[in-house]
Amino acid sequence: MTVQFFQLILISCFSVLLFFSIVVVYLEWRKFRKRWYKVIFDAPFLLAFTSILLSFFVSEYAEKFSYFYTKGLSSLLLLLYGIYSTLFNFKTEESPGSIRLTLRGALGITFLVTTGICAFSAEAVSTFQQDENKRIADENAKGFLDKISNNVDSEGKKLIREFYNSVQNERTETYKKIAQKDEELKQHELVFNQAIKDRDENIKKKDDSFLSILKEKEEAIKQKDIYLAEVLKDKEEKIQEKEKLYQQTLKEKENIEKEKAKEIFEKSENFLHSLQSKEDSFKKKEEQYIQQIKEKELSLKQKDENYLQNIKEKENFCKLKEENLTQSIKEKESQLKEKDTLIKQKDETFIHILKEKDNTLKLKEESYSQLVKDRETILKQKEDTCNIQIKERDSIIKQKDESLKNCNSKL
Repeated sequence: MTVQFFQLILISCFSVLLFFSIVVVYLEWRKFRKRWYKVIFDAPFLLAFTSILLSFFVSEYAEKFSYFYTKGLSSLLLLLYGIYSTLFNFKTEESPGSIRLTLRGALGITFLVTTGICAFSAEAVSTFQQDENKRIADENAKGFLDKISNNVDSEGKKLIREFYNSVQNERTETYKKIAQKDEELKQHELVFNQAIKDRDENIKKKDDSFLSILKEKEEAIKQKDIYLAEVLKDKEEKIQEKEKLYQQTLKEKENIEKEKAKEIFEKSENFLHSLQSKEDSFKKKEEQYIQQIKEKELSLKQKDENYLQNIKEKENFCKLKEENLTQSIKEKESQLKEKDTLIKQKDETFIHILKEKDNTLKLKEESYSQLVKDRETILKQKEDTCNIQIKERDSIIKQKDESLKNCNSKL
């Protein structure tokens, strides 16, 4: 009686829910009949819903229907549809805090409720039926034993009762063993799940540590690039300053030579004017003039030598600075290589990345050294050209002196 009454309650509840779901689907079809693909999306979930209802209403269909589909796959499909419809079918109005439920959302909520009821009711009905079957079997067994015991002696009754009690005890013991095994399985599953969680946490921690090490390495490489760029800029500025100083000295030398040429020309004119009147004084003045020219030439040579020495000292100072910079860079590179070896022992995957970055740094350093060498060669070439110009000017001055001597000899 209890099972039949419970089935009647379920049939009444499911009939009401089925009617409500049919109405909602009809309204949704009217609303979305132009967009037919949504109805196609809803069709398998509606079929699963009707299959669950039919499995409870019709006993013949319930026996033929598979237990996995009715309780497992159908409930999963309905849960997915209910979650989808409830999450993506609430529409909010312009005013904050007000929510309006759509028909699709209502259908999803009903499906969520019905899946819970179906799962609970299926288990309840199965347990009730098993209990009733056991009770009926026990009653039949007892009645059968009573009928047999009327025709058998008291000793036979005792044996039958003992046999029946032993069977009942074995049944209860088997049920207890099954329950204990289920509990052990649950405990093993909990331990296994906890071990999996711990392993996942350890893997996440290792990944975070490796990522932090990678970020630190990239930051160090970026800082090294910035430092090398600053060093290159300083070298270029120094080379430009050297070029400016060299050009200024060239201009000063040219101005000095022009002034000397003017003085020589003026003195030669005065000398020609005074030749007619004072030949003796001309000889004395000529000797004095030659001495002055020699002294000036010596002073010019000394100045040139001092200037070349200053340039060489500056170049040596720059070279020393460059060597110090290269040594500091090499020391830092050695430190980085030591760190790289430590990181290589932890994870072989980082080796390839760090080698590529070290190669790029070496290429940059080689390019920087090549640029410095090119600038030094350009400075040497300019110094050679200046020396050639000075020699040419000296030869011109000597030619002028010889021409003056020839003029004096003619006079």
